[in-house]
Amino acid sequence: MTTIEQLGGLTAQHNEIIRRVVNGSLSPISVKRALQGIIEGVVKAPSVVEQVERQLAAWKNIGVAISDEQWKHILQQADVFEPVTDSDEPLVTGGFGYANPKAVVNKLFGAFTPPDGYTKYNYIEGAKLRYAPGMRPTGGLRLVHFDPNAYAGLSPEAALKAAKQASLWLAGIEVLEHLVLNPQAGLTWDGKLCYYPNLSGLQCEYDADWSFVPYVYRSGSEFYLDSSDADSADPFWSSPVVREC
Repeated sequence: MTTIEQLGGLTAQHNEIIRRVVNGSLSPISVKRALQGIIEGVVKAPSVVEQVERQLAAWKNIGVAISDEQWKHILQQADVFEPVTDSDEPLVTGGFGYANPKAVVNKLFGAFTPPDGYTKYNYIEGAKLRYAPGMRPTGGLRLVHFDPNAYAGLSPEAALKAAKQASLWLAGIEVLEHLVLNPQAGLTWDGKLCYYPNLSGLQCEYDADWSFVPYVYRSGSEFYLDSSDADSADPFWSSPVVREC
């Protein structure tokens, strides 16, 4: 049964479509055709393999070298990918490595191309960043499970504690990888069906301690990367989780 929250999320997406048609960043003809296809049941969601192929192509488009062997192995993983939760989805991670979190975060946000009609701002470009204790990622380019709605409503601090107890991996740079590889995903954030993401696998220095956590947000026609207090809880925000395949 459809919930009030789900209906609210659909309404928010409907309002976003109308806003973009009005400002000229979406064609009303294309929107009409797409909606009619949904009504008639002829629009099919891309398969996992198709999603992963698009992500691999996106990595290549921003300069990441991918060998034929890597490409083949990741598609083999995609072919047997099974979601762990209702919001779980595939993510090809590790394109820019993990050595320096500040450099990787700035490089990823720099590589993010906002949807038409949107701009982006990085308010933590000069900030000091580190991985949260026990959350330093390792490994090369690979396929993982990415759950963007995990720990919704919990503060990043509480999510970190819960993730450690559950032996789960809190996403940090993976949140930005997801946005770079799927730019339209940011348009679905509504705090109900699709939560605004904290980068809770990372910590940002503030007043000589590491009490802040980065987050990425969409407001009006802007996407911005900023940070806030790690012990601040908000029902519209989540701390995404990564699981190895």
